Amino acid sequence: MNLKEFNENKINPGKPHSWVVFDTTSGKSKEIVISKKDFDKYEVIDDGDGDYPTVRKLK
Repeated sequence: MNLKEFNENKINPGKPHSWVVFDTTSGKSKEIVISKKDFDKYEVIDDGDGDYPTVRKLK
């Protein structure tokens, strides 16, 4: 599921305009902020219990 779908399925759907996530695209986990316009560019690997999802950039 991508981050956009993840956002829509949350307790407060569509509320966050950005997510703080752990990006593992480079092979190392790095904390970044993704804005709403880029949600569909990232795949959620682990939902982090809804707080800090782990994501990877889609190719």
